[in-house]
Amino acid sequence: MLYALDIAFNVQPFYLGEAHRREVCFTHALFNRGPSSDVQGKLYFCVGEDDFHQKIIKPLVFDRTDIVFKSDNWGQKFAVVEGSIPAQKSLSLGYTVQVETRDLNYFIMPEWVLPLEKIPAEIRDKYLVDGHKLQIRDPYIRQLLKTIIGDEKSPFWIAYKIHRWLHLNIEYQRTGGWNAAPTVLKRGNGSCSEFTFSFIALARAAGLPARYEAGLVVRGDEGSIDDVFHRWVQVYLPPFGWVAVDPSRGKPASAIDVALSFGSLSERFFITTHSGGDSPLLGWTYNYNSFYEFSGKAVIENRAEAKWYPLQKQ
Repeated sequence: MLYALDIAFNVQPFYLGEAHRREVCFTHALFNRGPSSDVQGKLYFCVGEDDFHQKIIKPLVFDRTDIVFKSDNWGQKFAVVEGSIPAQKSLSLGYTVQVETRDLNYFIMPEWVLPLEKIPAEIRDKYLVDGHKLQIRDPYIRQLLKTIIGDEKSPFWIAYKIHRWLHLNIEYQRTGGWNAAPTVLKRGNGSCSEFTFSFIALARAAGLPARYEAGLVVRGDEGSIDDVFHRWVQVYLPPFGWVAVDPSRGKPASAIDVALSFGSLSERFFITTHSGGDSPLLGWTYNYNSFYEFSGKAVIENRAEAKWYPLQKQ
């Protein structure tokens, strides 16, 4: 039995896996435990859209109608609701959407990737900026980057060397905080968000545009609940555009862990968010955000979860 692999150059050099159809119900609420009833809240929901990896087969249906739609400086679209929250009451918003998702796997030969200067100027201007979670001018970031990539100039190898270094040197741990990249890299551990901040900081310091995407995750069984969520990185590799990279498996990582998480995306994600960080509506979070203010005394609880339901195969 013989197999043939076509490695001819293609501007969309990826293949897609089997289609999986699911319904996901995502809800977020601010609950006011009181005693004050003078609480004003505002909820922002990231609105997911069609992509290579996913197709929305039944549009988002929100559970209330008093919604306005806004976009931020990164082009992320939001559904927004606001209102008062009396004591022992909540302000909530939810949606249901049916999606078809597939594994996405890129096949890019390093020599196909063009030099950094071939990246469009509008991409460089937008996605090489600093941010309070990045601190790309920090001396530690600059020195560590030199250790990781040396004099490397190829966008492909810059991205891959940073990706591999994070896998082999940073341990995955959820410690409950989202620290800036220099703190995470010095500490040697972090959550998926902190891996993301670290990768973006190193990439941008090297002149390689990077951003993050994020979404809701199928946890375990096809019917499951996700209240942790996930985010990862996209790097801009000319002429192919944005390519997914997930550096957060952490050490100890095998060679196959490193390879499988570079240029691939699981069908178990519904992508809701693309951002470069420091959004006036989203900050550095993902999937959703909320704001509230009050006079007097009040305790506000934040709750969010996604429930997944499998659909019959077509």
